[in-house]
Amino acid sequence: MRAGDEAGCGVVEELTLETPLSLTGDAAAEVQVVVGAPDAAGRRTVEIYSRPARSEESWTRHASGVLAEHGGGPAADGAVFAQWPPADAEPIDVDGLYERQAAQGYGYGPAFQGVRAAWRRGDEVFAEVALDEAGADRFGLHPALLDASLHAAEGPEDDGQVRLPFAWLGLELHAAGATAVRVHLLRTAADEVAVELADTTGAPVATVRSLVQRPVPLNGVLSAARDGALLRVEWTEIQAPPEPDAAAGEFHLAHVPDTFPGAPAEAAREATLYALKLIEDALRDDTRLAIVTREAPGDLTLAPLWALVRSAQAENPGRFVLVGTDRDVPERDIRATLATGEPQLALRDGTLLVPRLVRTPLPDVPCPVAWDL
Repeated sequence: MRAGDEAGCGVVEELTLETPLSLTGDAAAEVQVVVGAPDAAGRRTVEIYSRPARSEESWTRHASGVLAEHGGGPAADGAVFAQWPPADAEPIDVDGLYERQAAQGYGYGPAFQGVRAAWRRGDEVFAEVALDEAGADRFGLHPALLDASLHAAEGPEDDGQVRLPFAWLGLELHAAGATAVRVHLLRTAADEVAVELADTTGAPVATVRSLVQRPVPLNGVLSAARDGALLRVEWTEIQAPPEPDAAAGEFHLAHVPDTFPGAPAEAAREATLYALKLIEDALRDDTRLAIVTREAPGDLTLAPLWALVRSAQAENPGRFVLVGTDRDVPERDIRATLATGEPQLALRDGTLLVPRLVRTPLPDVPCPVAWDL
């Protein structure tokens, strides 16, 4: 967000965390935030890189996304904070919160242990979070305050996995310098939450339209920290269910045209507008929609379209599915993929693939050109 502010694009429209930054002992790292040139709509790409401090090693990309001048929706109106805490919410015992989370593999230092009180109401969690240290005025939103705001939404206990942030959609800052916040977390899917932060008067501080987390085996995370291994997204083969699923038949199939007119940037814009119309029609008609694309390897024209549909998925869980193909695929095969219940799939050479986090050795990444902020 800070880098985006320098370029007039302070809204994080989308940010995907590809590779964790593992630090051990007294290790230090140099970090670069690289913001690209604006497209026709004023959006800019953003990438985050690191390498060991005082070294000439290759840079590793940890995250990539899109910055925008304006958000995709209205700021929080504070209605959820009008009565605080909500009268029908049940208190959560926070006295042992950080001991429970340490047992699950989350080791938060003192500066990050900011949860003071919390309540639960169905899929909603309400919390009060405060900083124990000065310095909030140095940040738009203090990182420890933001991180602690997510702690009250505890995951399943003792399942041998930790959940790492994977994708942020629609992150907007409405007020800077907060030292204490009220938090509203709405779980929209098993590993996805929407987040609203307000100050102690109920005025909006920040909103996150969607934060998607991914479960990772705890032993894999520990091994990564020890061995320097990293995580990345890989399209992994799965099998379609052998029996048809009635729910798959509820989806309306929409095939995106193979080509759109104009240069690559204009073609990408036309493809995205085409998908936007499909999404708006599906929401108006209250139908479930599967968007099926066909693209050649290396063709980036449909990348903004996929980003748009992922945003729609975050706002409307279970309503939209993305299926990428490399050829014409019979409808029965498409519906077989929908029976998996996966939100994003790809059919390549007849193989069904889904995105998953996997371990990978340190990659060699060309050194990017960085801004001196």
